[in-house]
Amino acid sequence: MYSTDPVADAAAYYEPRFAAADMQAKAEQAAGAALMAACRSGNVNALATFAPMVKDFEAARKLQDVKAPVPMRYQTLSEVMQDALDYTHGPCMSEAMQLLLNLAYGNNLENTQHQAQLLIERIKEAFVQYNVEISK
Repeated sequence: MYSTDPVADAAAYYEPRFAAADMQAKAEQAAGAALMAACRSGNVNALATFAPMVKDFEAARKLQDVKAPVPMRYQTLSEVMQDALDYTHGPCMSEAMQLLLNLAYGNNLENTQHQAQLLIERIKEAFVQYNVEISK
């Protein structure tokens, strides 16, 4: 049902969409900040409680009841970063391997830290793009 005021009609139509877009942007910003904080901690084995949970097939094998649902678990920071390196339009594992070789054998060390920081930033962008979605 439309009113006789086109401005009010437009506001009623677009306001929920703008609110959803704002919520999505805030969720993406929060997830990106959480990933960067975890990266700065330097512990790749830390639980990534900010990331989606995954099925724990290893724990499922230990269950006696085969009909029981597969339990969920938090990913580690390492798993989150590895997944981000596998996304189609994200950074790739070869970039990480190149940085590792540069560090191991002293190649191009003047740019390695900067390249690593850029790679982590791109990992963050890929993670946010593929993992953050607000409920509609």
